[in-house]
Amino acid sequence: LVDVVLPVGAGRVVGNAQFTIDHWLPEIYDIQLVTGQKPGAHIKYIFEGTEVDGYAQGSIRITGDSLGTEIEGDFVIERCSITIIEENEYEVPKGGDPSSYTVVDVRFTTGRQVEFLWPTRAFPILRGYADTGMKLAIQSDSRDGTYRMDGDIKFKGGEIFYFRRNFYIKSGRIIFQENETKWDPVLSAEAELREISSAGENVTIYLTLEERPMSQFTPTFSSKPSHSGAEIFSMLGASILAAPGGEDIGLGSAVLLTSDILSQFAVIRAFEQRVKDTFSLDLFSIRTQMLQNLISERILGSDSGNGEGSSLGKYLDNTTVFLGKYFGNDIFLEAMIRLKTNELFLTDLTVRNELSVDSEIRLEWRTPLFMLELSMLPDLDDPLGSIRSSSLGLSWGFSF
Repeated sequence: LVDVVLPVGAGRVVGNAQFTIDHWLPEIYDIQLVTGQKPGAHIKYIFEGTEVDGYAQGSIRITGDSLGTEIEGDFVIERCSITIIEENEYEVPKGGDPSSYTVVDVRFTTGRQVEFLWPTRAFPILRGYADTGMKLAIQSDSRDGTYRMDGDIKFKGGEIFYFRRNFYIKSGRIIFQENETKWDPVLSAEAELREISSAGENVTIYLTLEERPMSQFTPTFSSKPSHSGAEIFSMLGASILAAPGGEDIGLGSAVLLTSDILSQFAVIRAFEQRVKDTFSLDLFSIRTQMLQNLISERILGSDSGNGEGSSLGKYLDNTTVFLGKYFGNDIFLEAMIRLKTNELFLTDLTVRNELSVDSEIRLEWRTPLFMLELSMLPDLDDPLGSIRSSSLGLSWGFSF
């Protein structure tokens, strides 16, 4: 056999093939392909229920004869987005002609920069960054129309976009146990964001998703310090949504909502990818409501007071930067920086905006015996308080 090097985009594939020829026609064939060095081969394909777009390194073997084809492969995927298609848009595969069949058995292992999106790539509610080493297997057989997707994907981080706010995922997972009769992956997550109440109190709002199918996406909310559900929704800005049976969303609210979506999905995504490539980051996201706050003040006239203080602070309110990087395969460092404006009413006539920085640093070290996790909340004004707020955790598990 002679190996042939084939250019595939920025990567290359090494392949060889064997054919059994009868009357000058190939009756039996055996093709083996192995990707070269990073970034590997670009894969853009819609499997049943998922759309994959990214780079893969590994091998694939294609064998067959005049009756059908069998495909088997193992890949490590990186810089890849996997969009989970909604159940009502997913067509269950049907059995085909058994005289000409296709059998697929492909296994994926997640590397760096692998994200799961749902329900669409353009406007995802869920953007979960997968941990490295997660397994996802896809099997199908066109002879009887069977299909399986199995995997348990843990999140290293990510975002849930809900009530026009980005909740940052602290833990979560997607469980795939799908087949030709059922397509409804199970999702669980714990996410949070930090807001400031009308009384100027710093509040952490928690979004919790119990382990249930995605079609039953019904998160619950809590806060620290504790607030009622109505108070939490008020802080989240839920009042822009029309209540059931109430009035429609007004033009001003619609403009605010639309501008927030445009700022997050149309412009910033390309910037995020450029930053990741430039600084070799595995995770990076920036969320800002600058455009929304600008419209709120200049067009809708919602500015209060005489506007003393930092006008830049008003526009940067609710801006969050999140980044993460792997050092090897066992050490992961992430940091989150939030910019918040707290309105302090000094007199009945004066309002001053203070732009505060709220940061968090977390280090995970996967040792052979346990998982070491160090979390810090740096405060330059109170270094000693930063040490007191730090936490150190050890965790391990057993399987048998």
